[in-house]
Amino acid sequence: MDLKILSPQMIGSSLVLLLLVSCASPLAALTPTPIPPTRTPLPPPISPEFPTGSFYHSHSSGGTYCVFQFNEDGTFSYYWMISSLDLSSSRPYETGTYIIDGNLYTVTSTDLTWCPPPATYTWTYDGQTLTFQVMGEDTCSDRQRTYESPLLYTRVK
Repeated sequence: MDLKILSPQMIGSSLVLLLLVSCASPLAALTPTPIPPTRTPLPPPISPEFPTGSFYHSHSSGGTYCVFQFNEDGTFSYYWMISSLDLSSSRPYETGTYIIDGNLYTVTSTDLTWCPPPATYTWTYDGQTLTFQVMGEDTCSDRQRTYESPLLYTRVK
């Protein structure tokens, strides 16, 4: 039997190759898969009752407001880019109906034909600010931008 002696370089190269091959599979399994971004959960509301009344946010350019008016009978009006918080002389951009189930707010009808209901949002109210966040998916991106505006809705005093 004829034994051949391997050089230190051959042994070293073989060991490095063996390490690379044996480590490749576990590393691939440990590579994290990207996690889609999630929204920050809304804080719990201070009251289980959905607040009714008028809520606004103001735009820095031009002193205009967007106002939601939520009524106890389950109807709402939305005023877009109006110049005053006095709604008596303003015409709503949108009107519709909603239902509340716990912390879920669902638009059940609207007069905007391009934004069909239903659409459900979680809501929270801290005594001054009303905030919405879509539950699942809203097929109307305009509505979602309105409800989830970074300009939070503050109660009209």
